[in-house]
Amino acid sequence: MWLEWIVGIFVCLTAYYTVIAHRNNEYWKKKGISGPRPLPLLGVFVQTIRLGVGPFDISAIKKYGRKFGYFEGGKPVLSVSDPDMLRSIMVKDFPHFVNRRHNDINGPLMDNAVNELHDQRWKDVRSVLVPTFTSGRLKQVRRTNRIQTGIID
Repeated sequence: MWLEWIVGIFVCLTAYYTVIAHRNNEYWKKKGISGPRPLPLLGVFVQTIRLGVGPFDISAIKKYGRKFGYFEGGKPVLSVSDPDMLRSIMVKDFPHFVNRRHNDINGPLMDNAVNELHDQRWKDVRSVLVPTFTSGRLKQVRRTNRIQTGIID
């Protein structure tokens, strides 16, 4: 009787992870984005560990292009290295990219960093910070730095 239960649970888990793997494999395909094939539960973790983070990214860019999708565990990740697309994401469409990857290793000090905030808290902090970094103010900071370093008298 116990053997039947164990076999039944094993079959159910195998079927579940097969469905998850298929769903993950189809996720980026449906969006028209190529990328490395994820392993069930692990995503591309094995490939990242084997090659290292930097070399993995470089090899994926060479193989799939400047925009590719992959999975970290069960979470989809879009990697972009196209300068025009990055400029659009980081400047023009920045308000549409509210939530970013959360790193649990930050600790209490970094939990309030702008890149770690989510949802309404991120929007509130960003609305305070945006007026601080206008092009005029950044030019003023650059001029002040040049004067302090002796480039301009």
